[in-house]
Amino acid sequence: EARAAAALRHPAVCRVFELGQVEGRDFIAMEYLEGETLAARLSRGPVPVPRALAWGAAIAAALEEAHDKGIVHRDLKPGNVVVTPQGEVKVMDFGLARALPGRREGGDGEATWTAGLTARGTLVGTPAYMAPEQLKGQPADEQADVWALGCVLYEMLTGSRPFPGGTATEAVAAVLEREPRWEELPAETPRELRRLLDRCLRKDPARRLRHVGDARLVLEETGDEGAVGELAALPAGAFRRSHLVAAAAVVLLLTSALIVGVVAAVRRPAAAPGVTRLTLALSEDPSQRRTLAGSRTFVPFAISPDGRRVAFVATDRARSPRVYLRELDRFEVRAIPGTEGAGSPPFFSPDGRWIAFGDGERLRKVSVADGTVIEIGRIGYFNTGLWSPRGEILLSARPPGPWRIPAAGGEARGFSELDWADGARVSAMGMLPDGDILALTERADETFLEIVSASPGGRRRLARGLAAGARYLADGYVVFASGPALLALPVDTATFEPLAEPVPVLNGVYNPLGWFPYFELSPTGVLVYLPAEADMGAGYAWVDREGSSAAIPGTGGSFFGLGRLSPNGRELAVSLADGLRREVWIFDLERGTRRLIAAEGENRSPIWTPDGRFVVYQSNREATEGIFRRRADGTGNEDLLVARAARPFPQDWTPDGRLLLFSEGSARGDSDVWLLADGEASPWMTGPFSEHSLDVSPDGRFVAFVSDESGRPNVYVQPFPGPGPRAQVSADGGREPRWGRDGRELFYQWGDDILVAAVEAEPGLRVGEPRVFASGLAGSLADVAADGQRLLMAPEDTAPRATELRVVVGFGEEVKRLAPRP
Repeated sequence: EARAAAALRHPAVCRVFELGQVEGRDFIAMEYLEGETLAARLSRGPVPVPRALAWGAAIAAALEEAHDKGIVHRDLKPGNVVVTPQGEVKVMDFGLARALPGRREGGDGEATWTAGLTARGTLVGTPAYMAPEQLKGQPADEQADVWALGCVLYEMLTGSRPFPGGTATEAVAAVLEREPRWEELPAETPRELRRLLDRCLRKDPARRLRHVGDARLVLEETGDEGAVGELAALPAGAFRRSHLVAAAAVVLLLTSALIVGVVAAVRRPAAAPGVTRLTLALSEDPSQRRTLAGSRTFVPFAISPDGRRVAFVATDRARSPRVYLRELDRFEVRAIPGTEGAGSPPFFSPDGRWIAFGDGERLRKVSVADGTVIEIGRIGYFNTGLWSPRGEILLSARPPGPWRIPAAGGEARGFSELDWADGARVSAMGMLPDGDILALTERADETFLEIVSASPGGRRRLARGLAAGARYLADGYVVFASGPALLALPVDTATFEPLAEPVPVLNGVYNPLGWFPYFELSPTGVLVYLPAEADMGAGYAWVDREGSSAAIPGTGGSFFGLGRLSPNGRELAVSLADGLRREVWIFDLERGTRRLIAAEGENRSPIWTPDGRFVVYQSNREATEGIFRRRADGTGNEDLLVARAARPFPQDWTPDGRLLLFSEGSARGDSDVWLLADGEASPWMTGPFSEHSLDVSPDGRFVAFVSDESGRPNVYVQPFPGPGPRAQVSADGGREPRWGRDGRELFYQWGDDILVAAVEAEPGLRVGEPRVFASGLAGSLADVAADGQRLLMAPEDTAPRATELRVVVGFGEEVKRLAPRP
């Protein structure tokens, strides 16, 4: 059961990193959480209704994730929920009650009964939060968690338990015999929330809410629809007295609804009717299959300053990305010529007349009016771009730190004269009216929301914690994401000093890594976002020679790059994203377990040594970029194999383990290949083209790789280490070449297809005509199985295959209503 809990990867779930045994004793390594329990927070009184909605939705989503994986919490209570300094909630102890027989004391001092498993006649949980069927010794299922969720929601709203008791016996009696004191609910509790509480806390499980996912939807939609602050449709004391008078209550409900509706219409804030929600399709023709493109490390859409246009990067059937433009008052979606190959986020000029974008090598701008494309400068990948009113473009790119380049064209240089020696790294940015930036910075494993000034004055901290995607609203608010929720922070319009605590204003934003939420907000208050359910949520999969695909259980997560199989094919090394961290993990594909190999800093591109004893990966330590090695069983320390000025990515080993091939960016902006032997690095491919994605043949005589020498990425093979001519394998494009285990076949990917070409080494290198191995596949080719009969497909690490966005016009009015300024 603990192993099942370790498979849960959800923003609102306390993570389990490792399960193991030391000297005969089992242990569980769990995520360390800063903050306080919800029980400690409630000791100071109830929480505001908007925050209760947001926290309740997150708790419900965590339970939903567990239920979908066959796990029932059975002991949900405020003492098992942690509130972080960023205002997020994390649910703890999933499934642990099943694995810990006997009685134990909960973190809040509550006695927790854990006698036995789920057999009939046993009690598992905390009496004040246990469902009636649990207290009667009946098996606990998902309905017990629905009941506990209702108890926690009630306590958040009122500051007291729905079934109080000085002793466990009194609490049991209250649950079995009494109703909650509905009159204690705040008068501003929305009708939908009252109805949800009623359905969660029905004593008969047959009449209780059936699925916790339905509760999540109600909580999210109630928050989204602005029900908070309006009058409830029923008087608090008359919410629910008895199910025996339900028929007579119908007439009373209709009359009350009419009266209260009139009162609510009078007292409702005038701004509410100005809020409009709509869906924005990426194509007016569904047959075009246009989908968002980009990366999990940048938002592939932008909204113009006046809130009238949305630009986005999308792909067509050929998976060729470009920039598109959609006017909110029109149905047509216009493809912008000259933007093919867009690979960085689009963003508007302050006057909305230009859209800037990157293609991995150049920063360019295109005129909205006539489509004129102008190159601004040569710069590689960036994950955030802003156009300053001072006529400069600000970029969050590599090396870490903000950079600026004249919008009219020129060289990129540092954003300011600030000393970045403290290790601060800027990961996401937003613009303030005076040209300063709102930055998510990281240093010493801590994150902060700061104002970074282009003039002397340095940085000013607004908030501590993972507050991502910050945007400024003209009415004096900073809106940012924390997990899937958007929060509004009222600030002084002159000094930008915070005036109050941030308040949740919308839930359900797609935020797969926790630090690049998919939303954009115009200064005029128009919000564009991708809903959280757009997350792909897929894991790795096997594809056989018949083209059949089979998912591999337990391999889900926010992956960063491709994984590689161990030489015996039984384990998989991957890089997983956790907030700003990149961690190397090993999945045991047979047992369904995982273990952590590297967590400090950023760790990417793991590969195995030929003997399978070590995992090698790119990492950074104290501003040092290098390639590190650690034993695959997780024991021992890391070894630094080579340190480089540029970021080196390990590619593959020769079969004898003597040479490591790695790639790194050059000063020209392309990628070169180097060889590492006995700690010494020497150049191997350093021509004018970009070479990467190398894979050495099983006999070590040849190497397959991707090069752009033909003007587009194609797969090539050449003798290793040479000399000898290279043979082009793909004709129309290719990526991710992988050798079959016998060295006679070479697989590669292009679009949604996997192709395979026969390779002959004698009497000379000869490559056959590629043929389609499988079509219509989602994901990327990661590796070839040890038996050579199956291919390993990695889930997409780019943007989800979304075909529409959500738009909230008048979101600024919504923010002012939910987070009024002091």
